[in-house]
Amino acid sequence: MKQLRLNSKIGVLGEGIALKKLLSLGFEFVTKNYLEKAGEIDIIVKKDNIFHFIEVKSVSCENLSLVGSLVFKPENNVNKIKLARIYRTIELYMSKNSISHETPWQIDVVSVYINTNSKQAKVEILWNVVE
Repeated sequence: MKQLRLNSKIGVLGEGIALKKLLSLGFEFVTKNYLEKAGEIDIIVKKDNIFHFIEVKSVSCENLSLVGSLVFKPENNVNKIKLARIYRTIELYMSKNSISHETPWQIDVVSVYINTNSKQAKVEILWNVVE
């Protein structure tokens, strides 16, 4: 149970860090933690009239300088099943918000590596993971 709470805290912290990074890159905040029966979208932002549906994957990492050489990458958890849920959730979001299906959008994955000891983080963004 303690590990579950720690993972939840890392996830919430990672989403905040990811959002801050996206805003610093000029994205406009739309919403976060959009929830439907089909699934959840962590962050929705917009830039240049393109909706970006962001999946955030956070992991605790004791040495941020090793991030590039890690065998396990948090974005590897975004598999076909997860993407199918994201697609269904995007369809519902667009329909409920009267957004035309002609409106451009993409799915991006933000990996956040967090060193809780040093209170530092490294952010990596994979743009448009499905074309």
